[in-house]
Amino acid sequence: MIRLVLPKDPHTLELALGVQIKVKPYTTLIDQAARAYARRNQQKLEEDYEALQATGAEVIDLPDLEDPDMEEGLEALFYIQGLAQKGILEWEGVADKNDEPAELTEENINHLMLIPGIATLFRFRYMEAYAEVVEEGNGFEPASNGTSSLAAGSSTAPTVDETTSTAAEEKEAPAANAAPTSSTS
Repeated sequence: MIRLVLPKDPHTLELALGVQIKVKPYTTLIDQAARAYARRNQQKLEEDYEALQATGAEVIDLPDLEDPDMEEGLEALFYIQGLAQKGILEWEGVADKNDEPAELTEENINHLMLIPGIATLFRFRYMEAYAEVVEEGNGFEPASNGTSSLAAGSSTAPTVDETTSTAAEEKEAPAANAAPTSSTS
């Protein structure tokens, strides 16, 4: 069973360096809109990249889109920018190049999300209330190993060969009747 106790009202996220962002509640609609934003921007960048290459122009200051790691990184960046575009209502602590409060614009939101620490904190804190529902196992059946089915996975700990244990030699434990039986008054 799942409790429908997720935030329904806008709330403020505290990020680093005095940045505070008021956001809409994170919902499936926001998530899917951010994914659509990411796909659209990724596709446009790829088309522009191919058009530049087709004309023989030198591609400068663009990531190598033929590198799968860079392509995946761009997709993640566009997703976080999409989340910010769709979710941010207001902000404080964000200044422009003249140290004046920065306007809340698509361009400025995207620039803010280019700062790795800010982008990571934003994504984590924006989704935090929903992660807590999953973390407490709310709505997920226990797996056979006792963890929630979402968290169940393979062990990452190396196996230990009992015949080659590096533990110190065990001393023989005293017998169960070795405790004193006389009065200790």
